[in-house]
Amino acid sequence: EGHTDDIVALSFSPNGKYLVSGGADKTLYVWSVENGQQLLTLPGHRDKVLSLAYSPNGKWLAYEGRAGGSFNIFIIPTAGGQAVQLTHGGSNRSPSWSPDGTRLAFAANRHASPDIHSRSSVFTVDVATGALTTVAGGADAVFWHPAWSLDGASIVALGDRFPRVGFRTGIWRFADDGSDAAAGIALLARSEPKPAAVMTSDV
Repeated sequence: EGHTDDIVALSFSPNGKYLVSGGADKTLYVWSVENGQQLLTLPGHRDKVLSLAYSPNGKWLAYEGRAGGSFNIFIIPTAGGQAVQLTHGGSNRSPSWSPDGTRLAFAANRHASPDIHSRSSVFTVDVATGALTTVAGGADAVFWHPAWSLDGASIVALGDRFPRVGFRTGIWRFADDGSDAAAGIALLARSEPKPAAVMTSDV
């Protein structure tokens, strides 16, 4: 019973009663927190399941999975059903639900040559329409692990802009509507250099 390969992602339901796990066996399992019983299996994913997140109302799961040679963001009903792919192309990671459950923030490298240019912007996608908004971007953007403010008006992310990101990691805040995507606000007055950080050239 349960996964047949490595478990690589976990997420609690908003009411704390359920735990969902995602694995390298291309399967999602929903478990009872109270007794550890496996309640539901959500199979049929194309590759290993990563970066799970319950929606605020507990009716949907967002996850990162490989499709078409790249990592994309999917949602699937927690009661079972067909997964819906929300992103297409690039390397899309770390989905995070807005407080009202209408959008997902995620980090993605949409550069034409992602293997050469290690860049990462933050986007939101409307789960109903698929409309994308760039929240943190620019040619020098390297931001990841987005998280929403409680009022849904802003998104924070780790990272910085090149070349500073090579030796420092900051915390940045951006407007949810993308109005300051090229700027943002650095929340740390000071961030210490990474251990053994060195400046490197960028191809």
